[in-house]
Amino acid sequence: MIPQAQKIPFLKLFSAWRPGQELAARVEGYQVTRAVIDKGARVIRASVECAAPPGEELRRQIEGSLALAYRVERVELEMTPVPEAAPVPEAAPVPEAVPAVAPAEDEAAAAFRRTEEIRRKALAGLKAPKPTERKPGRGAPKGKLIYGRHEVRKAPTPMSQLELDMGTVIVEGDVFSLDHRELKKRGAWVVCFDLTDYTGSVRVSKFFPGDEGKGIVDGVKKGQRLLVQGKLNIDRFTGDMVLEPYAVMETDRPQRTDDAPEKRVELHLHTNMSAMDALTAVGSKMDSPIGTDKNVVKRAERWGHRAIAITDHGVAH
Repeated sequence: MIPQAQKIPFLKLFSAWRPGQELAARVEGYQVTRAVIDKGARVIRASVECAAPPGEELRRQIEGSLALAYRVERVELEMTPVPEAAPVPEAAPVPEAVPAVAPAEDEAAAAFRRTEEIRRKALAGLKAPKPTERKPGRGAPKGKLIYGRHEVRKAPTPMSQLELDMGTVIVEGDVFSLDHRELKKRGAWVVCFDLTDYTGSVRVSKFFPGDEGKGIVDGVKKGQRLLVQGKLNIDRFTGDMVLEPYAVMETDRPQRTDDAPEKRVELHLHTNMSAMDALTAVGSKMDSPIGTDKNVVKRAERWGHRAIAITDHGVAH
């Protein structure tokens, strides 16, 4: 609570509040004459003097912004106009300025500050592992050739940029659908599967007489990462743009990296051991068929993180 007869500038009392320039200018001349924190109800009540009391909408905007800044249920501001000053006798001494009183630190903010200090001290004693991402050598094959005569080495084109007049293109993506059809009467195969690079998708389709397409039928699986070189055509049955493959090659899925100079530490991670919170496993393979990291501890180590916190509900690791 502010002592009687003391006024504190609004922006000085609520120093943790960071309003925009426009809102800060509106409250520049405000003076707080009384402030009370109701810890039980998580409410801040304050009496404020101002030259021109704000309208209802502006007052609510200020109260809502303050409540978010101080993490309380609400802020209640009582706005009153500045009283007219009484004439001061010439011989009257000028009172000394009362030092401003800093607002009391909120309990939640104090607890966070103590926790942050403990965390920093603990991290300071940990040895940071070096990231272990492996980079392929220059000119080395990127994967296994499934179909075609030559490996695909050129850079792929994003699927969102594919146009029919491009002719021969190279795309890279994940297989998410298979629709091969065997034409037994003709002794042939219609190879058909769908790729996506998450900017777009394209259907890879081609008619193969005999068993020429068996390599693709047997070698392409859902979830694989493929490089496909081929020609863009219009499918005469569906009218859609399709990619007729010249070469199909399995390739490594690019791994995400953490390139920040100061590595973060995950302090709130749920796994599939928690009560319906997450699907991430801790001790399975590094990468799932669709490319998501399942061994979160290994991934944190590869990214150079010094620690990781698992906060599952209802279990003990």
